[in-house]
Amino acid sequence: MLGLQALSEGDYAAAGQHFEKHALSGGERAPREAAAGQALADTLSQYPIEEDSSTADEVTDRAMLIDLVLALIAGLQQQVAELSAENTALAVDLEKREEALKRLRELTLGQPEA
Repeated sequence: MLGLQALSEGDYAAAGQHFEKHALSGGERAPREAAAGQALADTLSQYPIEEDSSTADEVTDRAMLIDLVLALIAGLQQQVAELSAENTALAVDLEKREEALKRLRELTLGQPEA
């Protein structure tokens, strides 16, 4: 629980240490839980999330953690949308280049390509 509390406070380094300790605690589920917690801490640390300090004291650790994950999901959705748009633009560019290469071959070889 200390790892989750540290996550909710934005202290990802401390969370990682708590998850490492949890992994070594000897419980059957502990290594898997610790790995999931560490993965979440690593991911959250890559996406800075603005915190509203006026309400930070009013919410529980669980609610804060849920808010962090929701903000992370929103950021990832934005990233997916941007990458999708970039992929579409690259696909159009590739199609144009392939067409230009086809025309160049036709001009160079003097025969249409099949």
